[in-house]
Amino acid sequence: MESINNIVRFLAIKKNSYPDLYQHKIQHVELVKQVMEFKKKLTSGNVVLSQEIQSFLKKWLIDHIIGTDKKYTPFLNSNGIL
Repeated sequence: MESINNIVRFLAIKKNSYPDLYQHKIQHVELVKQVMEFKKKLTSGNVVLSQEIQSFLKKWLIDHIIGTDKKYTPFLNSNGIL
């Protein structure tokens, strides 16, 4: 159900022309790149990244999800989405 809610929010943001959508999408592209880099390093067996991954995810949760994602809540509210 949470995935469906996320899709609905994304479509609402896109449909209603959220002003920072482009920058927001860039941040998600960078997240995917970083995760793929972690995966590459981990599958090579040469590097143990537990602390690096933990730090990265903690930063993402705090800076992006709690910070950046919260910025579009007023936008969604003003467009009757939330």
